[in-house]
Amino acid sequence: MINCKITKQNDIDNIIDLYKNGFSCTQIGKQYNVTGNTISSLLKRNGISVINRQNTISFSKEDVIKDYC
Repeated sequence: MINCKITKQNDIDNIIDLYKNGFSCTQIGKQYNVTGNTISSLLKRNGISVINRQNTISFSKEDVIKDYC
């Protein structure tokens, strides 16, 4: 069952903003004392597409410039 600690619309809006600004569900969950899965479920219920960032690869700006310029 989903942890229902987050019910205030202001908190939900803040969570959505944090996620859209690059914070992971786990990072956001730590701020609200819930799991990343709880945050993921909350986002999905509010129409936000959640991606699995564990399998993404990060490149530095320098690497991208070196490879493509």
